[in-house]
Amino acid sequence: MTIKAYDGTNWYNQKSLKLYNGAQWLTAKQAWIFNGANWAINYPEFPVNTAGPSISALSGIAGRIGCVYIASVGSWNANDAYNPTSYSYQWQRAGSDIPGETNNTYTTGINDVEKIISCRVTATNLRGSTPSVATTGLQMLTQVTSINVSDYTSTPNKPSSVSISNTGLSYTGSFTTLDNISTYYEALGGGTAGTPSVNSGAKTFSGTGTAGNASVSIRGVNTNKQIYVSWGAAVGAISYDIYVNGNYHTNVSPGTQNNYIFNSPDENARTFTVYPRSTNIQGYGIQYGTPVAATTKYSAYEPSATISLANPVPVNTSAPTLSPTGGYTVGQTLTYGVGSWSNSPTSYDLRLYRGTANVNTGETFVASSSSASATYTIPASDYDGTGRYYYRAFATASNSGGTSNGGTFTPGTEGGPLAQPVVIPSGGSAYLSGGVSTGSTLSASTSGWAGSPTSYFIKITRGTANVQSYETTVASSASSSTSYTVTSGDAGSYFKAFATATNTAGTSGEVASGELGPATNPVVAIRPTISVSNSWSNPGVNTWTLSMTHTGGGVPTTFNWGIQFSNSNGGTVLSSTTGSGNWTAGSGGTQTVTRNSSQYSYARWVSVTASNASGTSTSQATTWE
Repeated sequence: MTIKAYDGTNWYNQKSLKLYNGAQWLTAKQAWIFNGANWAINYPEFPVNTAGPSISALSGIAGRIGCVYIASVGSWNANDAYNPTSYSYQWQRAGSDIPGETNNTYTTGINDVEKIISCRVTATNLRGSTPSVATTGLQMLTQVTSINVSDYTSTPNKPSSVSISNTGLSYTGSFTTLDNISTYYEALGGGTAGTPSVNSGAKTFSGTGTAGNASVSIRGVNTNKQIYVSWGAAVGAISYDIYVNGNYHTNVSPGTQNNYIFNSPDENARTFTVYPRSTNIQGYGIQYGTPVAATTKYSAYEPSATISLANPVPVNTSAPTLSPTGGYTVGQTLTYGVGSWSNSPTSYDLRLYRGTANVNTGETFVASSSSASATYTIPASDYDGTGRYYYRAFATASNSGGTSNGGTFTPGTEGGPLAQPVVIPSGGSAYLSGGVSTGSTLSASTSGWAGSPTSYFIKITRGTANVQSYETTVASSASSSTSYTVTSGDAGSYFKAFATATNTAGTSGEVASGELGPATNPVVAIRPTISVSNSWSNPGVNTWTLSMTHTGGGVPTTFNWGIQFSNSNGGTVLSSTTGSGNWTAGSGGTQTVTRNSSQYSYARWVSVTASNASGTSTSQATTWE
């Protein structure tokens, strides 16, 4: 029921009721009206809300557990007929009243996780009450408000003791530790110890140094790099999500211990963020301000006692060597060596002796060297008729510790005996036959040598009467024979053959044939004359080239040839063939024929002639090549 006022045209809700007490008008507080049965209040009106109440964060962050909300009453009709005289508050969780929370502020807690908080504000006056509800509109989520991140890698203690001992230059040792933090251990050589190696599992070390005072220091190394992450407990959280460098890493349910140990694979710095999680919703997290790295940790070094390393003298482990060991001949080369020695020799005294069987150092000394091996070529003088035809190597080895075996030579392998040397060839003769007129062929040969020659050299020399070896050589061969065709330019000259024979002992003196001459020029014949020669090359296969040069008479029109093959110089003919062709080289020209063989090593041309209408030249042959 509402009191209305009429202005002569319209009725209006009354905004205020005034009473006159005889002295002044006063605002009425209440008014009643009789409804025919009872008196009922009809003034003032119930409060009317004009702008709804609101909720804001008084402290903390809205929507996060732990924040303090404050409610404002909003705006209400302030006319006397409506103006509230008091307000009351009732905080609600998910639409239900929260017992006891009737102040204008409310501190969120664990029971509010994942709930929406609201507040019902009730305005009251003398007529009655009007409620109005405000809500945060935010689901309350748990939050982490503090975090700390640090390098958690443990620094190992240094070893408690290091022991060391040596034999010569080599040493071994062990160490004990106070903890098992180290993943491995490092050794540092001191003095002349060099670089020791460590067996971290067995906690031992070893090495080889040089002469002098030495020690070894050991330290522990921990590569199990860890980073410790801790944070303040988040109200309402049942677990926490750990993020590394912005990427999800793992979820932990730490109970009362709000921390996590991250095992770092390297020494790179990383950022860490922790988010709380309530049931299935992730709350508000926090990131540590700067990236943190875990680094390898090292203990201090613990040194061993100092020991003295002394180089033991060399000891022979394999006798001095000699190769080959038998069937020696003059001119043969022997290789002798020191054998094998322990304890790192720095110098050697290597010697070779000659004597009777079971050679000793009291017999004939023949060679020495300071190297680990040397060679000796047996001279003919070693076959001296004394019977000392065996050879043996002896050696000593030295280092900074001294010389092996007190300087006494260690005997090695023995070889022999030396065979009687081959005698230089002797007793041979040289022969020269044939005509001395132009176009005639001179043939030289040598034979009759003692001493089993292995090679010969023979030449035909042209000169004045009583030809000497140093005069002009017109033909030669590294075999037992050669030949030469007399030319017109030889007229008036004399010819003689000279020869030598060679074996492993050396080369004989030169022997000479009888002399032929003087050469003469016959009447020029119409038939052609030619000179022939044989040359050898190997462009991948043995190849022989016959060169036929027109030297006189009429120009040839055709030519004929034969070739013989052997596998030794002047040896047995193993194969032969013949051929012919037309002369195309003209007057004074040279015609060539080439043949090759992969089967034979030597060849000579035979039955070589040139012909024209007037006749055929004398048949010729070349030397073996």
